[in-house]
Amino acid sequence: MKIKFFIYAVLFLMLSCSKRDSVVSIIDSTLLKIKSDLFLNSGLNAYNFDSFKINIQDLKLRFDVIGGITEEEFVGYDGNGFFDKLDNSLLNGPIEIEFFSDQDVLNLPSPKTNYNAFSFQFTKSEDTDSEMYNKTIRLEGRKDGMPIVFWHDFEDVFAFDFDDEGFVINESVERLKIRVFLGDFLSVSLLSNALDGDGDGTITISPNDTDGNNDLAETIKDLFLLQLRIVTE
Repeated sequence: MKIKFFIYAVLFLMLSCSKRDSVVSIIDSTLLKIKSDLFLNSGLNAYNFDSFKINIQDLKLRFDVIGGITEEEFVGYDGNGFFDKLDNSLLNGPIEIEFFSDQDVLNLPSPKTNYNAFSFQFTKSEDTDSEMYNKTIRLEGRKDGMPIVFWHDFEDVFAFDFDDEGFVINESVERLKIRVFLGDFLSVSLLSNALDGDGDGTITISPNDTDGNNDLAETIKDLFLLQLRIVTE
């Protein structure tokens, strides 16, 4: 009986060592920067936009099990196939992003491997001290001195698949940019339909404003989601 126990113990140790040898240390990571990236259109200069915010949460990078190392091979990660909030709580959010600011959205160590998709969830802000409270997206400017505000409270998941080569995190600092082309979802002709229907001196474009711009708010929201891009560098 003692001989059998000894043999089992040796086999267990051999298997354990073999498994550990195939595991990549959590130290095999590099700094990932997630940034906002805004492109303006000169045709919109008359509107003097100076603030554009979104509120997101539950950011995820999906491991490319074919082109890179799987999550199970990294020590300290949960093994669900994603680099997500279960691996780093900063990815849980919520995160309020101001596109007119050049600040990084997130800086965090990430496993060095290949990823084939990036996703996050648009969600309404619960910060009662923020002008984004109960809003998902908010754009602010002025036209001929009159304030113009667009906002929406939609909640949706945005997912972006990288090309065939995927997104590779290696030795250098890597960047993911959430890119918005303002002129691709807003135009002078579109905004010319916005009204100050209630006469309060502010043009409000939202799902439930009293200016008569509810349908326009839906159109702008849909166009915004169509043009949203994720770029890497």
